Formats: sequence, structure tokens, C-alpha cells
Amino acid sequence: MSVKILLLFHPTIATEPERIDDTKNVLSNEYSNAQITQYIIDRVALGQQTLDDDTYDVIYYLAPREASKNEFNKQLTDYLYKALKNGGKFTGLIPDNSTILAITTGFLISDDEKSWLKPQTEKSAPAVVSLRRTKKNEDKAKTFLPSFKRLDISKDVKTPAPSSPPTSISDNEEKVLSVEQKKAKLNFLSNLTNEDNDNYGDDGKVDEDILDDEALELGEIGNVITEPVDCKTTGTKRRRACKDCTCGLKEIEEAEEQRQKSIQRSLLSKMAASASKEAEEIENRIKLREKEEGARSKAESTKKKTIVRFTADDMTEIDFTIEGKTGGCNSCSLGDAFRCDSCPFLGLPAFKPGQVVTIDSFGEDI
Repeated sequence: MSVKILLLFHPTIATEPERIDDTKNVLSNEYSNAQITQYIIDRVALGQQTLDDDTYDVIYYLAPREASKNEFNKQLTDYLYKALKNGGKFTGLIPDNSTILAITTGFLISDDEKSWLKPQTEKSAPAVVSLRRTKKNEDKAKTFLPSFKRLDISKDVKTPAPSSPPTSISDNEEKVLSVEQKKAKLNFLSNLTNEDNDNYGDDGKVDEDILDDEALELGEIGNVITEPVDCKTTGTKRRRACKDCTCGLKEIEEAEEQRQKSIQRSLLSKMAASASKEAEEIENRIKLREKEEGARSKAESTKKKTIVRFTADDMTEIDFTIEGKTGGCNSCSLGDAFRCDSCPFLGLPAFKPGQVVTIDSFGEDI
């Protein structure tokens, strides 16, 4: 018979395939005909990978030693408990400070505290109550009612009232019985009562040999084992679990709600991570564009700016009375009509030879 093994490994172990292969070989040698299935434990914890109930004989957790500080949550522990068969075990790396959580989930802790065991549970079948009348039932019917004797009035003797036999089961047992079983029990007792009335004579006496209190066995009726009624669903609308649900529908709804919440949280985290990454990319593109535009504008401004520098000779006063201090065309003093395009005296009125002319105002404009 094959042994189904679930290998759950930590995300960091995914980068060490040789360690996973070694663990598989160890499990195959330890269990004959082992069928090994492997998942990353984070996918199981987030509900992205579902595990079938009552499927695996062994669940092995492979993780680095420092991962023992990461405690399991209640949801993951429930997944592991439901996935194991009765008598199965969870072994491998056991998280620290998770013993109480494992016990509350239903696990048993091994003596060496290196594994969690799922106990063997046997489902007891409900007892069958036979309602057919047999000879044994007829004999019991004769002993159902108590006997009564006439009191002799002449004798002033106080006799204790006869104690009534147990004719009904306890309140707790009454609650366990279903409606159909209650009806069947009432019909059965009613038939017995009608037949017992035939045993009375005209004087109201009953043969004492018929009465036997110890022969009355109500255990066959009172000790009926019944299972809780399932919260059945209708064909059109899903029925919610009752307030005091005992069929397990409430746990199923809570697990489904937790699974939906985990999926939503996973999607929201992915969306937030994607949005932040996209925002960073946009910001980097804007900075790069601003940097390129700044460099381009700086280069353009450098080209446009032409610095004009004058030497000391250019800024010296020109005196046409001194030889060598004349304009290039020798006609600057005659006015703009006789001046060249590059003459520094453009715009000034004509001046007489020997007149001192300065170009300080022109230098200020530069």
C-alpha cells in the first residue's frame, strides 16, 4: 500500500534543489511505495494552493533552522490537520512555541516533541431500535405498569405510596432523539399501555407475578446515538449556518471567508507593489528628462552667450591731435555718414580734430 507524503518547503529552500532531492530520497527510503507531493508552504498559508482533506499520511516541513522562529497561524494549522489522514503525522522542522496551537487544533504531541500526530477517530453508527412486537416485548409489556392493592380501611396503617417506575428517559437523552424517533417511541409505549390494560380485572388488581421492575429495560430506547442534523442548502439560495451550528457548516464558511480575505490581501499587496514600482519608474523618467533638458538648455545658453572683452588700448581716450590715434578710416570726426560699420563713434555727432572724445558711455552699455 502506497504512503502519500506531502513535502512543504520554505521559499529559501527553493534555491537549493539538491537539498530537496536529498530529503525526497530520505523519505523514499523511510517509507516504502512513497508518493511525494511538494508545495511551497507560503502558497498553502495564503490559500493559493488548496489541500484535499484526509489525503496524506505524512506531512514533512523542510526549512532552514532559523525559520523555526516563524510561528504557524491558526489557519495554516487547520489546513495541515484537515489534510492528514487519521493517524497521520506532521514532522520535519517544528516551529517554536506552537505546542498550544497544535493541541487546540486537535493534534497530539509526540514524546520526543518532534512531530504532531492526528488521532484515530472512529465514527460510531447509530443504534437501531426494533419496533416489532416479539414475545420478549410482550413479556416486558406485562411488567410495565405498577401494581396497586386495595387499602383495608378497618386497619389504621399507613403504607408508603408505591414508587413509580422509570417511564421516561432523562431530559438530556430526550433532546438527543429526533422527531421521528420520538413519534416511534410514543407509539410503542402507547401500544404497550393499551395491551397492559387488558391484564386488569374488575377489582383493579394485577397479578404480582407479572410485575417485575428489574425486567424493564429502557436502554434500548434511551441510548439511541444520533448524529447532528446537517444545515442543508436549498436549490435557489445558499443557507447560512445556524447560531449554534454543530454540523460544521459554520467552520466551512469561516474557512471560505478567510480564504477570500487572504486572496484579497494578496491581490491588494501585489497591486500596491506594482503601483509603487510604476511610480518609481515614472519619477526616474521625470528626473532623467529634467536632467537632459537642463544639460541641453545649459549648452544652448553657452552657445548664445558671447563675451566681449576690450583691451586697455580699446578703452583709451582717442585724441586725434596725437599721431597714431586715428580711426581705421581716418574719417571718424566727420560724422556717421563717413564712419564704417564697426566704428565705435557711431551715433555721436561730428567733432573737430583735436577735440577729446571718450567712449565711457559706450563701455557702460556693454
